[in-house]
Formats: sequence, C-alpha cells, structure tokens
Amino acid sequence: MQPQEKPNVNRGFESNHEARILAQAYERACSGRGQEEIEMKDFVGVYGEERVKKNIAEVERLEELFAQRDNENQNETKKRAEVLEAIVAEQVELNLWFGPAVTTRKASRYDDYKNGVDIIAHIERGGRKEHLALAIDVTHGEGSIDEKFHKIKQEIDTGTLTEIEYFEDSEGNRGPKKGVARVVIGVGAREVNELAELWVEGKKRALAVHPVQIQFLEEMEWQLEAFRDYARALGSRVAIADEYDKQLKIVREILSDPQKQALKQEADELQDRTQNTIRRKSRVFKMRLVGKS
Repeated sequence: MQPQEKPNVNRGFESNHEARILAQAYERACSGRGQEEIEMKDFVGVYGEERVKKNIAEVERLEELFAQRDNENQNETKKRAEVLEAIVAEQVELNLWFGPAVTTRKASRYDDYKNGVDIIAHIERGGRKEHLALAIDVTHGEGSIDEKFHKIKQEIDTGTLTEIEYFEDSEGNRGPKKGVARVVIGVGAREVNELAELWVEGKKRALAVHPVQIQFLEEMEWQLEAFRDYARALGSRVAIADEYDKQLKIVREILSDPQKQALKQEADELQDRTQNTIRRKSRVFKMRLVGKS
C-alpha cells in the first residue's frame, strides 16, 4: 500500500511565493472552477424581474462600498476568504470533508452580503434533507467573528433563524429558505496559504486527508452546542433550540466516523488563533446569562 501523502502543517511561505500562490488560487476561485455560486438571475421566475434587478443592484452597491472602504490588508483577507470558500465548497463534494451525506452550494452574492451566508450545506439523513448555512472567516483578529456571533445571537433573541433568499435544492427547486441554522468556520491566513498551494498544485490526496476538515467540524460542534443551550435558556425559543440540537447531532455523527477520528490528533496539532477564538467565544456564548451581553 502506498503511504498517504500528508500535508506539512508547519511549513511557512516566502512572501513572493505566497503572493504568487494566492493570486493563482484567487483567479481559480473567481473563475468558478471550484464551484459556481447560485445565480440570482435564475430566480426571475420566482421573484419577478424587477425584484431580482433591485437585489443585484444592491449587491453591486455594497461591493463598490466595501471596495472603497477596504485597505490593502483587508483586500488580502477578502481574497483569502474567497479562496477558502472555494476550497471548502469543492472539498466537501470531492473529498467528503463533512462526510458522504453532505453536499454544498455556494450562496448567491445577495445572501453573502445581506444574510451572512457563504456556503449552503445540504445534508441527506434518514430520507430527509437538512440544511446548514456556513459563514467563512479568515482572520487573525476577532472583530469579524464578534460581528458574526452577534448577528446569530440577534436571530436567536428574535426567534428567527437565518433566511436564505436565493435557495436552490438538488432538484432545481428555487425560492426562499427560512429557519436555517448558521455557524462560522474559519482558519488563519497561514493555513489558507497552505491549502491554496495544495489546491493550485493539484495535490488531491493531501487535501483529502488534511486535518483542517476536523477543525471545521469541531468549530461547528462548539457553536451548535452553545447556540442550542442559549436558545434553551431563553425558554421561549424551543423550536430554535431543537433545530440547533438536530444539526449538532448530525455534526457529532460525522465526527464519530473512524476516518475522521484518525485525523483528530493532527487536527489538534493544527489549531490556530482563529479556531481558538471561535472555541473561546462559543464558550462565552454558552455561559452568557439571558438578558446580558
């Protein structure tokens, strides 16, 4: 048997090499070769041409606003986020990062900007189809994670989970999707650089066994447990708590798979600042008393 090709999780990058790899990976991500996003124009028959045009115009306005606001470092972070989003969407399908029952679609630009959804995970389980919304974060700081967690808290407080405006299922049915649980997954810039190099160089086996998949699943687990417990503490959010609990059981089932467990030790060694931030903030969220920030 051939030895498995293992990723080098500790290898750094020379700045010129890093920039070249990131540029190639970003070009590939933008070309749609990872996975095409849900197209808003395909929903004219659902919402009407006027509404879709209005939503597209709003997206273009927001993109221009963010482009003017972002400095060079933020643009670099945005590129890494786009690259990571494309890699996750592709590897969940190609190498079963989240198990054999999960497929993905990249969310529309509208749901990205307006609803904080980057990827929609479709989960086939017991003859039923479940959905989990993923928000991608690539940062060394805590501001963007704080913002995403605050929005999720608001959803629980008001009794409304994430709505995906432009939703399309595997049969091609289109329309809005309400009541979707949302979690944040992410890694730091160094880890994205490493994944990008493997992706650009076509090292499929190294990506298939990369322990970052466990990191993402654990990040989901921590948050789903925290959000479930917070919803339960509110008393009046039983349905929301049940939705988080359902998704939590699915994620724990995926993590219990022997193949995932075999990657667990490497994933523990891979822990980075972004993951530690998500872990800590999930714990804080869980311990938060109702009515206090």
